[in-house]
Amino acid sequence: MSIYKNVMELLVEEEVAVQFKALSPKVATYVNQVEWVAYALNQLPPLYATSEKGLHHQMQRGRAKHSAEIKQAVGRALAAIRRDPLRSSVPLESPFAPFREVLLRLRALLRNEQLEWDMIPLAVEQAITHQPHPQRQAAAVQRSTSYSPVTEAPQVAAPPTPRATTISRPAVQEENFGWDDPLYNPR
Repeated sequence: MSIYKNVMELLVEEEVAVQFKALSPKVATYVNQVEWVAYALNQLPPLYATSEKGLHHQMQRGRAKHSAEIKQAVGRALAAIRRDPLRSSVPLESPFAPFREVLLRLRALLRNEQLEWDMIPLAVEQAITHQPHPQRQAAAVQRSTSYSPVTEAPQVAAPPTPRATTISRPAVQEENFGWDDPLYNPR
């Protein structure tokens, strides 16, 4: 499935950040910004984009056409969520929480703190090719085994430890989607 983004979320988050800075520290401690954003978004129309060009277009359109509406919705949302500051609710868990843990484990395993999802295949390939092949490792052990006539046991060279690598992201070829797709917007 293609990626799409509701630009109104970005615009509302910007306005919430502006209005949050204006709050007194005492009030700010009781404000749940996620609830604030969600409440405001439920009062506003969505502005979806599927490409960078579409995102830019919708951001301009949202700021030009809906700026006052966004400020009012964010203000009303703050008033609504402040009515009961002691109310507690169980927040939704991010669907990406388990994946975050997997990425952290892969970073530790591959010894690369800059590792991102799109870099994993290359990182695994590099980790595999830096470790000796089992047959080559056995041959190396045989070559490095030295025998003393009576007193010494065979000494085996330790296999090399994998080293940390930095992987650069591959170049991504941009495709036409959404606003810049000739089938969507013939010129």
